[in-house]
Amino acid sequence: MSHPASCLCDMNDVIRSIIGLAQLQAGVFSRSQVLEVGASDRWIHRRLASGEWVQIAEGVYRLAAYPDTAMSRLWATVLAPTGLSAISHEAAATLHGLATFRSLEPVVTVRHSRSRIEHLATVHQSRRLYDEHITTVRGLPVTTVARTLIDLAALFRRARLEVIVDDALASGNVKLAELASTFDDLAARGRKGTRLMRIILEARLPGYVAPQSRAESLMLRVLREGGLPRPVLQFPHPSPMIDSYVDGAYVSEQILIEIDSRRWHTQMARIENDKERDQAANLVDWDTYRFTWRDLTQRPGWVVSQLRKALRKAA
Repeated sequence: MSHPASCLCDMNDVIRSIIGLAQLQAGVFSRSQVLEVGASDRWIHRRLASGEWVQIAEGVYRLAAYPDTAMSRLWATVLAPTGLSAISHEAAATLHGLATFRSLEPVVTVRHSRSRIEHLATVHQSRRLYDEHITTVRGLPVTTVARTLIDLAALFRRARLEVIVDDALASGNVKLAELASTFDDLAARGRKGTRLMRIILEARLPGYVAPQSRAESLMLRVLREGGLPRPVLQFPHPSPMIDSYVDGAYVSEQILIEIDSRRWHTQMARIENDKERDQAANLVDWDTYRFTWRDLTQRPGWVVSQLRKALRKAA
């Protein structure tokens, strides 16, 4: 005889939980959140049919009592089942309080192309949206100030971007070292805004050399995650017989780092040229360590261990 009352009590708890979520999320919540607090898909359908809830995206709902606002649309974009995503670009700049930004029109960066939220927001795709590029602002996952500034470099001219960057630095919203480290993760030929952000960083951080390729960017990330210092990039080859640059160098330890790309690593002429470069370096007491794209992507720990041993030996 106690089951109906118990069931009613349970559903009241579910309703209170959903209202609590809605209060925190501008009236918006997801199917997965509803299921987690004990409701069922059948129960969800009844709420939708009654008009108590409004479906605003696949698996995302809003309490009808809440208005459709910029914040509710921001919540919808990050609650939709898109995989890792974050509010980014102009919307992130506004949430961070960056100079000249006031718009909360939804903009989101996702890792995967099947976002299903194009009707809600401007959607950018990035395979290099890393966990450490995301922070939380007002409960929302948002790209960090550093990542946001780098994304904005693809949208604005130098004059405006310099104002935004310098204001963020002066206010303490970001540090140059953090901005440079995040740029190390993203810089690559062909990525829009890379050249402009490189100019801005090199003007404000004397001695900074940005990655020239995706391979160099990945190398820096592997070394940083492995706890190794950042090498000097695009270092002149130490042999007077070689008029070119190496990908990276630990100068005081006389260690050179070269990254062999996926396309030309097996070409015989290039391999012979690499041998000549390595032998020339050895003649002036520099050691060369070569790694492939596969090394960086499939066994980064081994790359780190090889260079750590080399640094210890040279110390």
